[in-house]
Amino acid sequence: MPGNALVRIMGHLLGAFGRADFEERVERALQTLNELLNAPGFARYLDILFRYVLQVFDIPKEDLGRLVIGTVKRDVKEFLMTT
Repeated sequence: MPGNALVRIMGHLLGAFGRADFEERVERALQTLNELLNAPGFARYLDILFRYVLQVFDIPKEDLGRLVIGTVKRDVKEFLMTT
């Protein structure tokens, strides 16, 4: 159910704000995103998550890209190049 996964993703991201372990929480959000791999809006969800993390957290784009590629089960390298 996409709604449930989206709520959990938001919980992980909102819970990461101001925390030293924010990367672990972002990784949990990305792991939850895997539940939406076949959802019609998957690329949009990934785009929103990626842009949000870059704007809110102190993480270099390259490091976030590696985290996404290592966590999301779909090949997202091409997507990250255009984002």
